[in-house]
Amino acid sequence: MDPLSLYRAIKDIEARNLEVVAIFHTHPVDNTFPSIKDLDGMRLWPIPWMIASPKREISAWILCSDKLFRLPIYISSPK
Repeated sequence: MDPLSLYRAIKDIEARNLEVVAIFHTHPVDNTFPSIKDLDGMRLWPIPWMIASPKREISAWILCSDKLFRLPIYISSPK
């Protein structure tokens, strides 16, 4: 998604009194490390970014004060 479309989507969500809690997307390569474009977006939207790879790996990241942190992901099954 291009940055303008992402901006419009987030503004539409906020107009509905909802909140974006994370951004999830895929990378076409075999890693889940944020790209330069991701880092640019993370500076604009300081929320967790989840990235999936074709290998079915998923990682979550957040950028705080221009420092990149990997976040733990916990998956639980419904009881």
